[in-house]
Amino acid sequence: MVDGAQKEAKIESKLNIIQGVWEDQKFDFKEYHEVPILGDLGDIIEFVEQHQMEIMGMMSSKDVEEFKDRAIHWQKNLKQVDQVIAKWTKV
Repeated sequence: MVDGAQKEAKIESKLNIIQGVWEDQKFDFKEYHEVPILGDLGDIIEFVEQHQMEIMGMMSSKDVEEFKDRAIHWQKNLKQVDQVIAKWTKV
């Protein structure tokens, strides 16, 4: 029981860290011939990939049940950010 509670606390802590990171993220834009273009995406892409992997690990654990809705929410958000970046960089 204690082991399960410790694993749940670890999942909750990781979700709080993920949320904290994304509360502070923003896309930077630069001017190019009077047109705003995306600035450096390195950190954002790194966070997306790292957090997607962490959430995949959480979702594979039976101890995620208490936080499953929250983990799914972040999984969807990160997928959407990844898709938006892909479309923006393509344009």
